[in-house]
Amino acid sequence: MIRITERGIRSFIAIQLPRELRSVLHELALPLQGLSLNVKWVPESNYHLTLKFLGDIAPGDIRSLDAQLQALADRECFILSLGGWGMFPNSKRPSVLWVGLGGELEALRQVWRDLDDCLSASYPRDRQWHPHITLGRFRSPDRVDSLNARLQQTPSFDHIGSFTASGLSLMESRLNPVGPSYNPQSFHEFKAKVNK
Repeated sequence: MIRITERGIRSFIAIQLPRELRSVLHELALPLQGLSLNVKWVPESNYHLTLKFLGDIAPGDIRSLDAQLQALADRECFILSLGGWGMFPNSKRPSVLWVGLGGELEALRQVWRDLDDCLSASYPRDRQWHPHITLGRFRSPDRVDSLNARLQQTPSFDHIGSFTASGLSLMESRLNPVGPSYNPQSFHEFKAKVNK
């Protein structure tokens, strides 16, 4: 059920990860969660690749937005991989710990550019975008050196796995006292890849 506030439906557009890959990522993150860091860890069910945060959208705008996303999905699916890690804005005073992406990144960046162009009349443009999967958000950078050391010693973060980016999801972000929950509102499937 979509939750509608006075301001609208808090929403974003994402590419979802397969359940199996979310599980692998969660298993890798578990040892990091035992380091007594002041980090709010992202639950396994919430791992995703954000393409664009929309903020609060009016219920009446969803149909038009879905039509735009359906048009944007008229392209071939592509393969992405998860691997590597980093911190925003840097490893000295981090706010976000993330896992990076590889694979067909130009296809991914083209989706992001087309999405940003398509929605520019209704939503602010994104000045820059770094594709990533958020693992956790730092409340403070205490003990970040121990995290860096552990990550340097964890080669399994170099290549976590690959998946097919199969479409665009319009997601609701529902804020709760224990943290946000993400609920798909619609899915717009890419076309099957044509063997050449």
